[in-house]
Amino acid sequence: MYLERTIMKIKLFIIVMSLFIVSGCTMNDDRKVNSVQESGKNLLTIEEIKKEYDASDSEIVNITKFKRNDTDYILIESQEPTLSNRFELINLKTGDRDILPSEDCFIESYEVINENYIVLLANGKHSESALRTAPFEIHCIRNTENVNCNYDFIARHKDIDFPIDKKVFLGSKVNEIIAEIETTLNGIQIMFKPQKGFEPMFYAAFIDVPNTEINYNEEKNQLIICFKDTKIDSNLYKHKSENIKENYYFESIEFYEKYDNSYIRINLKEPSKFFNVKTFNLYDSKYPCIEIRFKSNEEEI
Repeated sequence: MYLERTIMKIKLFIIVMSLFIVSGCTMNDDRKVNSVQESGKNLLTIEEIKKEYDASDSEIVNITKFKRNDTDYILIESQEPTLSNRFELINLKTGDRDILPSEDCFIESYEVINENYIVLLANGKHSESALRTAPFEIHCIRNTENVNCNYDFIARHKDIDFPIDKKVFLGSKVNEIIAEIETTLNGIQIMFKPQKGFEPMFYAAFIDVPNTEINYNEEKNQLIICFKDTKIDSNLYKHKSENIKENYYFESIEFYEKYDNSYIRINLKEPSKFFNVKTFNLYDSKYPCIEIRFKSNEEEI
């Protein structure tokens, strides 16, 4: 009994001392920051940060400088071989550093709204898999700037309303079949299934829609969707495209095969000025789908 009490006292002493050391380090960091803030000088310099990156596997791609409330900030875009680009926001005055939550997405461009709000434009490609979605925005937002934490930002993903003439790419798989086409109140939904004999490839690693390219024919006011290495289910031909109902944004849909690719041609009406694209899975994630929604303006829901 005496031995157990002694061991408990030793453990308690170790915990207390650990907390004291950690709090002491934090207090020292806070004192250092406060001292820098009082002097008006920056705790870090761009040259120091460049040297740090030069000694790592990450190569600096771009540095964006901006100032807010008499405080100097820099946003560093960097990249390692084969990996997606990475973003770090640094407060030069306090030394606060935060990694933006871009995950494994390749970022095409970005916009700094302020030190607490940065928008990244993801092109849909991922460094950890061949999965490819339509481009989307990652809104990086934080409520407070915590010097002792490198992950203050949270990510909110937002679909993009593309102008009707914007060329869009998505999808990554081949040897699929367009199984169903359904109209909605403001667009269409397309479901895919594997071609016979290609089921293992269809379900390997992840399911995804075919390699897809969306184009606009201005002269005929048509949205033309090309699905690479994809066929059309014979049942769709039986129902014929004339049986697909029109809606407020388009008057008819045609579909056909050419060489190894399949096409859906949407004959638009005048209100169709924007569209967005998203993918989802149906029936216990067995079948991937594409949904296209048309809009007359960007604010429309």
